[in-house]
Amino acid sequence: MDDLEKSKVRLSHWIGHNLEHLKGYLEVAGLLETLGRSDIADRIRLGVGFVEQANQEFEQALSMLGGSVQPSGGMHNHSHSHEHSHGDEQHDHEHEHSHGHCGLHRHEHEHD
Repeated sequence: MDDLEKSKVRLSHWIGHNLEHLKGYLEVAGLLETLGRSDIADRIRLGVGFVEQANQEFEQALSMLGGSVQPSGGMHNHSHSHEHSHGDEQHDHEHEHSHGHCGLHRHEHEHD
């Protein structure tokens, strides 16, 4: 196996490895949100976005090497709203979710 083939294998491994970590990050974010710490959950979800961006770059690099990039598992988006509080303030807002092949949920929102 030459170095280009090894690079394809490593990139593919990194992509899968990151997806596994994302599941754990999102589990912790969800738990923290149920415990009333959406401020911390939001920071974790922000980090999730950076890992997802890294994976997109890894997928592009893999594609450039001629490797096959798995489709993002039939990614689709939908919105929902739910209520939670920040201190004494309680409000509703929308969350955008992306679901991939491993059931990842990405929450993006801004607070007033």
